[in-house]
Amino acid sequence: MERLHLSDFCEFVGGEMTNIHPNHPAAPPVYRKPIPAILNDAGEETAESLSAKDERRKLEDSWEAREQSWFFTRPWVCDIKEYNATIINTFLWGMEDMEEVYQSEDFYHGPCKPLVFLSKPYPHYMRLITFPRL
Repeated sequence: MERLHLSDFCEFVGGEMTNIHPNHPAAPPVYRKPIPAILNDAGEETAESLSAKDERRKLEDSWEAREQSWFFTRPWVCDIKEYNATIINTFLWGMEDMEEVYQSEDFYHGPCKPLVFLSKPYPHYMRLITFPRL
C-alpha cells in the first residue's frame, strides 16, 4: 500500500493509526552507520577518525530530531481490532549512496535495517488470537 494512503484505508476499516516516532515504545533505535576506525602506526585510533565518527553521530541524531518530518518518514501502524489485524507501513527513504544529496532535506530519513523495525512493534501490538471451534 502506498505510504500516504494507509491512513485512508485505516479510517475506511475503522482502525486506529499510530505514528512510530522516535519516542514511541515500538520505535527502532537510531540507525548508526558503521564507520571503520583509522589507526595510526601505534595501533590507536586517530583523532581524525574519532572526529569523523562524532560528526556522523551528530548528523544521524539531527535526522531523528526533525519532528516536522515524522509524519512522512517514520513508520505507521494501523491497528484494526475488529478484524484482529495490524498493518505496519514503513517508508525506507534512506539511500546510503545518496545521503549527500538528500541529507539536508526535511523529508530525509537515514538508512535503516527493516527487520530491526519489524521485530520490535510486533510484541508491542501483540494480542491474544483466538480461533472459533469448528
